Amino acid sequence: MPTVLYPVGNTPAVCLTQSHPPEHDASLLLLGCGDIRNVLCTAYSQPASTSRKLDFTCNDDDIRVLASTIMTGQSLY
Repeated sequence: MPTVLYPVGNTPAVCLTQSHPPEHDASLLLLGCGDIRNVLCTAYSQPASTSRKLDFTCNDDDIRVLASTIMTGQSLY
C-alpha cells in the first residue's frame, strides 16, 4: 500500500491541554504526531496570564513528517 503524505494534515488542529488545569505544567507525548499543528494550537491557546510550562515530545515513523515539524519549529524559534 502506498504511503500518503499530508503536509498540512487531514484533521483540524486541537488544543491538547483543554481539559488540563491551567495552573499545572503539561508534558505531552505525541506518537504518530503527523504535523506540528496541534502543538502550535496548544501553545497559542494558553492564556497570557498563565505561567504554565509546556513540554512536547513528537514522534512519527515518517522521516518527512519529522523533518517538516523540525523545520517549522526552527523557523518559529
